Amino acid sequence: MTKTYVKRVAMFIALAMALGGASAAAQTYPSRPIQVIIPFAGGSASDVVTRILLERAGRSIGQPFIIDNRPGAGGNTGTLAAAKSTPDGYTLVGSGSGPIAANPTLYHDLGYDPEKDFEPVAMIAAFTNVVVASTKLPVKTLADLIAGTVPLGFQWLPNVLAPLNSGGARALAVAGKTRMAALPDVPTSAEAGLPEYQASGWFTMLAPHGTPKPIVARLNQELNAALVDPAVRERLTEQGAEAVIFTPDELRTYIAAEIVKWRDIINRAGIPPIQ
Repeated sequence: MTKTYVKRVAMFIALAMALGGASAAAQTYPSRPIQVIIPFAGGSASDVVTRILLERAGRSIGQPFIIDNRPGAGGNTGTLAAAKSTPDGYTLVGSGSGPIAANPTLYHDLGYDPEKDFEPVAMIAAFTNVVVASTKLPVKTLADLIAGTVPLGFQWLPNVLAPLNSGGARALAVAGKTRMAALPDVPTSAEAGLPEYQASGWFTMLAPHGTPKPIVARLNQELNAALVDPAVRERLTEQGAEAVIFTPDELRTYIAAEIVKWRDIINRAGIPPIQ
């Protein structure tokens, strides 16, 4: 036998052993709790909807999902920590359109590449922005809004639900094509006189690059099953969120398109990168 032949056989055996190990790990997965890093504060929109989803998915998959809130740098801190984690399926990240799609253009160096350093798992939810103003501001409709610095927010609903419920803020419009079920009396931006203004964001589950495909497939299956649960959908709707079902490959394509979209928006606006 030639040395080349021996090397090829050795490589084949090593590959088979690696694939066999990954398959065996997937068959017993999960055998312990799964950590999910949320790169935003507890009680934020991303935190709230992820907990709703994972409460249901944990019961189905047979192990609890443990939330680890790591806010900082616009979501970059927690997302970076997840990128550097062991790719064994026991550390995931619930990250959003900011740190995954917009921040690669907004920041000089994130320390991670959203497309190269992660395996897309499943979409968590999509959010339509709500235009909210303090009740101390003499603005009652979107058409009343004046230019300049005002106590105003363009937020996902869970982030402003408390001041809305307490009377400290009022919703001027929903920046989507249709009214929000959680805010049925609030007009869309088109109904309020600005038909071209639409804004939304999303939140997705990712695993570190190299996580075995069978584990990613299992997670996708469990999370999507939770997303079609009527009880989960109802709770997401109450938070102004919409369940979105993607396969890992569909999600990969979607993220790539969103990165390009936000790059174009940021560049056209002339926004300089953050150091």
